[in-house]
Amino acid sequence: MRTFTRLSLSICMAAITLASCKKNDAASAINNQPETEPAIQTAVSANVSTRIAGFYKSMPALYNSTTKQYPLLIFLHGVGETGNGSTDLPRVLRNAVPRLIDQHTFPAQFTVNNQNFSFITINPQFKEWPQPADVNAMIDYAVANFRVDETRIYVAGLSMGGGATWDYAVAYPNRVAAVVPICGASWP
Repeated sequence: MRTFTRLSLSICMAAITLASCKKNDAASAINNQPETEPAIQTAVSANVSTRIAGFYKSMPALYNSTTKQYPLLIFLHGVGETGNGSTDLPRVLRNAVPRLIDQHTFPAQFTVNNQNFSFITINPQFKEWPQPADVNAMIDYAVANFRVDETRIYVAGLSMGGGATWDYAVAYPNRVAAVVPICGASWP
């Protein structure tokens, strides 16, 4: 009887191990599946800071099918796109990254060293000129609510947003992997 119990236990443990390997292999296959569909962009109404009451979030099409963490791109708009974060939010879609995502022309993935990367993209709408703390609050919100790879956080911006990108990099130099200020208006 004892030998039968040991044998049964061994068989059960082997079956559990094999089942978990298949599950992990399946999860790995899903997590490494390349994105082929455009990102899904939706408007979000949220009081992230005193200057941010809404934003567009863009999630990889397979986001809900995976468990992996994604790089985060925060794009900061220009002064012409400021607004209240709700009825004015579509102004954010006028230029650059948010526009490309809205038009489904932003790449679904980027391939680097034979690895595929897709981004979570957040495009906040500012009520007025953003401060570094506002950008940091947006990053904190994204990290708390989405599966963000905190070693791959990027901030980019255009005009006013470019200046805010510079200002953010000075105030929080170790928080992001890179910044891309475009025509940045900033006063040191």
